[in-house]
Amino acid sequence: MSKPEVLVATDRSPVVQFDHHDPALVHDPWPTYAKLREVGPVTWSDAHGGFWAVAGYDEVYTAARDDETFCSGDGVTIPPEQAAKVIPITADPPDLRAYRDILSPLFSPGAAKVRRDEISALVLERIRAVGAQGGCDLVEDIATPVPSIITMRLLGIPQDGWRDYMHWYHDNSTRLMVMSPEEKRAHIQTFFVLRSQIEEVIAARRSTSSEDLISVLVRAEFDGRLLTDEEIINTVSLVLAGGLDTTATAIVNALLFLDEHPEGRERYVTDDQALDTFLEEMLRYEPPVHSLARRATCDVELGGAQIRAGDRLLLLWASANRDAKVFEDPDVMIADRFPNRHMAFGIGQHRCIGSNLARLQTRLVVQEFLRHFPDYRVSRDGLERAATLSVVRGYLRAPVTFTPIGITS
Repeated sequence: MSKPEVLVATDRSPVVQFDHHDPALVHDPWPTYAKLREVGPVTWSDAHGGFWAVAGYDEVYTAARDDETFCSGDGVTIPPEQAAKVIPITADPPDLRAYRDILSPLFSPGAAKVRRDEISALVLERIRAVGAQGGCDLVEDIATPVPSIITMRLLGIPQDGWRDYMHWYHDNSTRLMVMSPEEKRAHIQTFFVLRSQIEEVIAARRSTSSEDLISVLVRAEFDGRLLTDEEIINTVSLVLAGGLDTTATAIVNALLFLDEHPEGRERYVTDDQALDTFLEEMLRYEPPVHSLARRATCDVELGGAQIRAGDRLLLLWASANRDAKVFEDPDVMIADRFPNRHMAFGIGQHRCIGSNLARLQTRLVVQEFLRHFPDYRVSRDGLERAATLSVVRGYLRAPVTFTPIGITS
């Protein structure tokens, strides 16, 4: 995709040609983001009814932390999706805090650590499944199954259906804007099938509770009442979206980078701290989620732009993570970069609630893959990115080869 052209100045100045759904953007968005920051940290695009592209770090940080001025209740995509809202990402204060308080105990650092052995066992199970083959697909065989199955177990939804959920949520985050009318109809029909399965689990938990997340939601109170089925479904939808798509993308991004830069492989097998620092830098350098939207609730100035009440804004996390005002050599992946003030998980009250679990799963998958397949190579000709960037910039396929192994432990 060519760098965005600066158009004639108007009262929405500066105006640029920028569409985050352009299929060309998915292959190399970085020159486009750099041009946006060069033109101005906040620029106007006429795409999709018009919105402000917020590309500078300070401006993204400011808007993301001001939920009163920049709200999420009208949806966090541009254009807004017609499907049901997902909670708590589309909630605003004070409801936002109440919903997060219900979920937080299950996503705390301690709660993530409790699942460490379970995650490790699942990682080894996936490695055993491909170890003797001499190759696999990172997306389908390793990176996606682990967080998907863990998410299904966490929720209490039968895990044997994880692929159906994964494919729907992946399509929703990367292909929705390029689907044909027939594909969209099928996509919607699948949504209602999956929704009915979730409704069945909710009904079962209302009669016989357990310790899974849906059971917690069934017992939870909000504003002096129990959560409705719709609220529970919307909350489950957000957990599924985060667990089935973004963590897998982080895993694949890290292993693809280490294919081209293998010098750190051996160290990361034994040095947890070095691996954690490397993965934090990967999140800055190649964040899975590139943007989320807000709406201005009043007239306000941001980054020199005069924003009107009702205007939509697209917070470009990925662009902010490469702002030279904050990061030295922002377009260079510096494995030991510290401190690292990236915003890959967002910032403020809407910050990703599942970040602790996502970090743990990413580290365990990457570390065990490096341990068992130290000579793996990515078949670059077989790499396939998703059709559009939209929200998540990920891969559909990432084939690798390695020396076949037999796994005993």
